[in-house]
Amino acid sequence: MPAILIVDDESEMVLVLKNFFTRNGFKVFSAGGGQNAMLFLESKKKKQ
Repeated sequence: MPAILIVDDESEMVLVLKNFFTRNGFKVFSAGGGQNAMLFLESKKKKQ
């Protein structure tokens, strides 16, 4: 399953995009801004 990381500080936009990508077969992760996105990516990198 393909995955996508949505980064946006507007929660409504995140919700719209999350619903769209989920319906189209994506595993969706989200972050509320750039710093949170970087922390998320670093944590995923360490788990590999």
